[in-house]
Amino acid sequence: MKISFGAYTLLAESIQERVKHAILLEKCGFDSVWVGDHLIELFSDIKAYDPWCNLTAIALNTRRIKLGTCVTDPHRKHPAVLVQSVNTVDQLSGGRVLLGIGGGEAMNLDPFGIKWDRPITRLEEYIQVMKELWTSPRASFSGRFCDLRDAHVQVELAQKPHPAIYLAAGSPRSRKLVGKIANGWIALAMTPELYRRDIIDVQTGAKEAGRDPESIDVACTIDIAVSNDAETARNAVINSGRTLLLCWPHQLERLGYTSTKEFDWVKLLVKEDTERRIKTNLDEVANEAAEQVVIFGTPDQCVERIEHFTKAGVTHFIFVMHPLDGSYTLLAEKVIPYFREQTA
Repeated sequence: MKISFGAYTLLAESIQERVKHAILLEKCGFDSVWVGDHLIELFSDIKAYDPWCNLTAIALNTRRIKLGTCVTDPHRKHPAVLVQSVNTVDQLSGGRVLLGIGGGEAMNLDPFGIKWDRPITRLEEYIQVMKELWTSPRASFSGRFCDLRDAHVQVELAQKPHPAIYLAAGSPRSRKLVGKIANGWIALAMTPELYRRDIIDVQTGAKEAGRDPESIDVACTIDIAVSNDAETARNAVINSGRTLLLCWPHQLERLGYTSTKEFDWVKLLVKEDTERRIKTNLDEVANEAAEQVVIFGTPDQCVERIEHFTKAGVTHFIFVMHPLDGSYTLLAEKVIPYFREQTA
């Protein structure tokens, strides 16, 4: 299967910089660019832009690259309103939208009084409603959370029958849901060994639904730093790996380390001192653990590390880029072409 390469625009501060980043990614041969969907970001130097405005700006300045959310949730918008946003950007971009969606987290919901009980049940119904709106001339649906009666959204998709749906899934139940109803699986804070274990849940869900497990795109969101100097690359990315595992304590424990639940991403509320406390608690995560959930090194070392993931079942990388001098050139000339040749 083809290996796809995408990148997250998270580290670009302004909309203008994110657009420039997307243009550069397209020139470097990347397949997809992804934006976040938060009302509140963990770190104060990251702006929480509206994802559909962000993707509109990128769509108007690119021609080929796919445009994804990584990820939205089923709580802050009615599914018909999200369908309207997706359809509009899909029309504008000529059919390039990828919809990443997950169960949601407290920082985007609790401060605003937004209800988010039964997130996985709600997520499944939400996707059912969206598919109904995408595939029926007039949609009727009666569920636990949504009630549609002869409904339609008066802007059509460019792609049929609907955009690829990627579920962010970190539990056995949500991974089985990927296999049941989604086109792709997004995972975070993973190692090749964890992919080998967890992909079984996705495959089981697909088989139970009568779907081909091989048709599901397995996406890995991961920090990467590439340089001709391996130590420079490691230094650029190691604290990101430590922060990631501090905020995903279950994954840290699965790697064999003890953890605190204080900064659990799903339940975390961003207070005035949260950023400072996270930085002062990074020592709770060993460097050896962090190195397992990031990619760094020379181009050859990065190729080798990426291959470990592909052999475990990953088919799509969503890189959180840590740009160093020449890093984009190295990726474009040394890393991505290697996998293009392997596929060919």
